[in-house]
Amino acid sequence: MRRAWSPLLAAIAVVGAACGGGAGGPAVASAPGAASPTGVAKPLYEQARKEGQVVFYSADDAPTLDRLRKAFAARYPGIDVLGQEGQGQDAREKIIAEQAAKRVVADVVSAGGNTMADLGEQGYLEPYQSREVANLLPGIADKKGFVNPRYVNVYGITINTKLIGPQDEPKRWKDLADPKYKGKIAIQDPRGSGGGLYVITGLLETYGDAFLADLAKQQIAFARNNAQGMTDVVRGERGIHMSASANDSLTARKEGAPIKFLQPAEGMVLIPIGLAVVKNAPHPNASRLFIDWLLSEEGQKVVAETNTPARKGIAAKDTPADLSNVKVLVMKYDGSDRKETADLSKKYEALFFPK
Repeated sequence: MRRAWSPLLAAIAVVGAACGGGAGGPAVASAPGAASPTGVAKPLYEQARKEGQVVFYSADDAPTLDRLRKAFAARYPGIDVLGQEGQGQDAREKIIAEQAAKRVVADVVSAGGNTMADLGEQGYLEPYQSREVANLLPGIADKKGFVNPRYVNVYGITINTKLIGPQDEPKRWKDLADPKYKGKIAIQDPRGSGGGLYVITGLLETYGDAFLADLAKQQIAFARNNAQGMTDVVRGERGIHMSASANDSLTARKEGAPIKFLQPAEGMVLIPIGLAVVKNAPHPNASRLFIDWLLSEEGQKVVAETNTPARKGIAAKDTPADLSNVKVLVMKYDGSDRKETADLSKKYEALFFPK
């Protein structure tokens, strides 16, 4: 579901237009004396406190954002986090419009690889990589130096236990091509972005075109988004969801749905959700400080309350999303190349949506 952008930002826009542009040149910036959970980093903090706020575009809901805002304010008094909830596509469209109008409101954006690639290739992100990136899970850092992963979405196989009994549970991703699952599978549309794209691409890398051809025979229900696919599985319209995240499954189960999250033997699919400083950010120093703090040990412990942290050694609150003892499906695709994503989307269009 797309969410409307808050009217509050109309007022902030006036302030943002008057505050000037963000800093940063062609080289990747790295703030000296970056945020530390054990003490205030004075040079950056003093500059950030003069700016007084950071405007944060993300998919975080109100309770999650409030938790981040309070924890950040406790560490760095005098700097407020003004959040705006919206999916990656919403953030992208809003930032593009702001840049075109030269009335930039957003300071920091958080989204998946496809959205960040779009914004980066259009020149709407500043090159900034926190020194805390060295402490993140291996293989998820942005090689281009723009995006700072703050958590990962974890994808496995979700089932409705009333429709899929213990004896019929798929043990591997590859099992989903078994004819007994025909007509029982839901997944997010893999064309363009999101969990469906990453899961299908991971299976393509692992098993090749022949496996996807077998999967295409399974009469899969392609949902507009993961929430729609999860609704279908919760209602019992489908028994299996291929691209529901661990958090999606946990939420449904806590609400009483007959849902179980399975960890395929080949490994679970990870999608890093990153942070980046927006070009011409009205509050560039507060932006860098906020990113440094979110990736610090202290910030990642707050992240762990609702998501799977990107930092090594920080366990997620809910065990199905905890990566300490699970296998991860290693993928080459990371969403950072727009042409690669477009080519894959065309491939999946022809395979799964033949005319």
